[in-house]
Amino acid sequence: MSRSKSYTSTISRAPNVNAHGSFLTSRENTTRKNWWSSYRQMLREPAAEFAGTMLLTIFGLGVNCQTVLSSNAGVSSSPKGDWTSVTLGWGAGIALGVWISGGISGGHVNPAVTLAMATWRKFPWKKVPTYIFAQLMGALVGAAIVYANYFHALDVFEGGRGIRTLKTGGLFSTFAADYVTNVSAFFSVFLATAILIFVIIAFTNRGNAHTPTVLLPLALFITLVGIAAGLGMDTGFAVNPALFIHSVSHQYWIWCPIIAPFLGAQFGALFYDAFLYNEDDGFFNKFSSSNSLVSATTSSFDRQMNLQVEDEKELSGTGVQVEIMPEVLNEHNSWWKYKQMLRGPLAEFAGVMVLIIFGNGVNCQVVLSSNSSVAASPKGGSVQDYLSISFGWAVGTAMGVWISAGISGGHINPAITLAFATWRGFPWKKVPAYIFAQVMGGLVGAALVYANYFHAIDIFEGGRGVRTLQTASLFSTYALDYMTNISCFFSEFLATAVLVILVLATIDAGNSPPPSGLFPLSLFLLILGIGAALGMETGYALNPARDLGPRLLTSMVGYGKAVYTFRNHYWIWCPILGPILGAQVGAMFYEAFLYNGRDGRFNQPRRASNKRIFAFGMV
Repeated sequence: MSRSKSYTSTISRAPNVNAHGSFLTSRENTTRKNWWSSYRQMLREPAAEFAGTMLLTIFGLGVNCQTVLSSNAGVSSSPKGDWTSVTLGWGAGIALGVWISGGISGGHVNPAVTLAMATWRKFPWKKVPTYIFAQLMGALVGAAIVYANYFHALDVFEGGRGIRTLKTGGLFSTFAADYVTNVSAFFSVFLATAILIFVIIAFTNRGNAHTPTVLLPLALFITLVGIAAGLGMDTGFAVNPALFIHSVSHQYWIWCPIIAPFLGAQFGALFYDAFLYNEDDGFFNKFSSSNSLVSATTSSFDRQMNLQVEDEKELSGTGVQVEIMPEVLNEHNSWWKYKQMLRGPLAEFAGVMVLIIFGNGVNCQVVLSSNSSVAASPKGGSVQDYLSISFGWAVGTAMGVWISAGISGGHINPAITLAFATWRGFPWKKVPAYIFAQVMGGLVGAALVYANYFHAIDIFEGGRGVRTLQTASLFSTYALDYMTNISCFFSEFLATAVLVILVLATIDAGNSPPPSGLFPLSLFLLILGIGAALGMETGYALNPARDLGPRLLTSMVGYGKAVYTFRNHYWIWCPILGPILGAQVGAMFYEAFLYNGRDGRFNQPRRASNKRIFAFGMV
């Protein structure tokens, strides 16, 4: 052992030794790098941002052009896409743009993301100008490539060579729908970008259910498709200033597709850092004392928040040696301490809020866009509109769990919380706070969607302030006319029981669970399947907070008591009690017949102590 150490030490000090321990020849030692390699190191990160943004632009603007231009019989004999194609094209663009640049530059491909990371994540400010310039040039070159590919089709579509109007200008830049005011357009883009950056930070937070790096672009694909499906109709989801600054239009282009994303990204990052981010480098987690000196041999010590220091100066369970000086250990500031009490419920609040924004958003976009006064064409696909709704709710569930699973367990559903308290030892003292946070998250999420779409609702309802159950059903669930209340109860009971059985299966270590960072993907498939198979009759509430929160909102904004009196208080029995009881029966079935863990209620030894092991698979 001593010889090998000596040999390694000698090699590490030798000036003419390569990485494999072999001595370099004089030629190898003097010509390891050519002149271009040196310059490339300075250009590599901006070049990656340029390439990533260019690729995003080519895919995004390309699908815009193909879908719209092919609707003209002079361009194509049949349409080559619809709104679903547009959302998938932009989703593919962001995934591929980040895949090509993520390991080199971080994969920002968005000036709003770059500024948010510089403000809240210590990204070097000196790199910001070159990143943003590279992103703008990437978007410009990408747009030029798409224009060069389609300019003949543009001539045909416009009705003459060289004729260019805003009719095709909207293929390259975003323009709000005619009925949308600038304030509403600003809010729409602000909200969409805040959600985008909020989810991105949750994906990359190692203190949460961290997504494997190689799969981060796939998660972004799902996120952007969800944003397009739920919040894209009014303004074209201009969440990236780089893609639209090359346009020349009236001052709308300054405030909505540029300033709004910048401010939305800052707000989304601020919210996550203030309430959910728990690492020591967080802006709101700074130490309150700088007098004490603690040295740690590994950076993992920074993420150990509540461990006790043993007498032998070793952190229990971590193997990290620390040297403790006479001064006391650093303490976090007062806000950090308060945040520990609020963090779990706030994660549930945020998770349900995001779920409702995606879910209610896609409901509104698909249904409202069917009115020709709201949108020139349906924003859900002509025959795939229900698929768009199922997809939107699936994305919302995945995103809601992604941002909360590593903090609160990612329940985002009172029925799940009660089932885990009953069958998995989740502390009952936390249940009231979790359920209250979930319902409030549903209320706030529905309020944000309503604020985004209230102009379209006015048009759809036929007058300003007119509100009926026709649009109330965009926010809460209402059964089809032929369904009896008993049948509605059974439908919700069954769907929620299936949901809980499969949730328990995917977190069961004795089964074949996915990695924790990929658990939301399994939920995405699960909700997509439930919506496709069991969603028609009652709207598959599955979640009391998903129905009650938005129902409270509708009663506040002009829909009145009708949202409660519908079918003799249908809202209590079907979207609330149905899921709660279904979750209990589903959990009982899995515990009794499939779960083999020692902490299972049906697996306790005859003389087991009253003190049960707390095992909660999603934390």
